[in-house]
This record gives sequence, structure tokens and C-alpha cells, in this order.
Amino acid sequence: MTLSVDRCCCGCSLRTGTIIIGAYILTCSVVMTVFGSVCLAVVCELSHRQDFNVTREEDIPAQEITNEKEMLISAIVVGAVQTIVNVLLLVGVKKEERRLVLVWLVSYVILFALSLLGLLTSFFQIPTNPSYQIATVINIGLYMYFLLVVRSYHRSLSAGVIHQNMTMVVDVKK
Repeated sequence: MTLSVDRCCCGCSLRTGTIIIGAYILTCSVVMTVFGSVCLAVVCELSHRQDFNVTREEDIPAQEITNEKEMLISAIVVGAVQTIVNVLLLVGVKKEERRLVLVWLVSYVILFALSLLGLLTSFFQIPTNPSYQIATVINIGLYMYFLLVVRSYHRSLSAGVIHQNMTMVVDVKK
């Protein structure tokens, strides 16, 4: 038994729901990429200033700056990839191209798995950060619903292509 939906949560069609999902995640990923880039510039500037100043008590340890840089670079890369994939989703919906929608589905299954892994590893961190865990659980729930809606839309496109092909065969025989 496979899960699918006929409509998006707000009562709109799967196509409209997929467009809303694509636009929402596209906006979030662009913001994440820009914000991550600005934060990385600030962290790089701070580390550059610390390299030439006398170390003070309030200075950030070098290892912590390196960790922050790595985390920000990861966020920028994920944001850029999400931006590209969501543009592909929106183009796929506009052109009713199943393969482009499938690219989004595959990438978000991977992102979903990475989010689950992040949540599981956060339980073993010392000290644990409950706000991170709560946000991750909410994101996982959203990913599950978004995947369900877009997968249902992809299936409806697949059914439409089969129906169109059958119609063409019938038309040729007449």
C-alpha cells in the first residue's frame, strides 16, 4: 500500500500545492544561502582580526572559528543545491516534466535521511540542544508531508502520460 494524497492541505490541487512547496522552499534556501554567506564573511573577518591582535580573554578560540566556518560553508552549499533543485521542481511543474519532479523527490529523500541522521546524532551530543531537536522534528514532519504531496503530483503526471499515450494509440488506429 502506497501513501498518496489527492489534494494539498489547504484544499488546492496537487499541482498548486507543489508550486507552493517549491516556492516556499526556494525562498527559504535563497535566504539560507545569503544569510550563510554574510555570516561566513563576518566569521572570516573576526578570525582575520584575531590573527593580528594580541589574544584576549573574550577572543573566540581558533578551533571554534574553524567549526563555525565549516558549518556555514555546509549551509551555503546545501542552500545553493536546494535553490537549484527547487527551481527544477518549479520548471518541472510548469512544463509537466516528470523527470524534473523526480530530481526534486530524490534530492529531498536524501535531505530527509540527513535530517534524521542529524536528529539522532543530536541526542548524543553533550550538552544537547532541545531547540535544535524540536526544530529538526518539525522540519522532518514538513519534509514528510512535502514529499508526500510532490510524490502524489509526480504519480498523477505519470498517470497522465500513460493516458495521453493510450489516447494517441487509439487515435492512430482510427
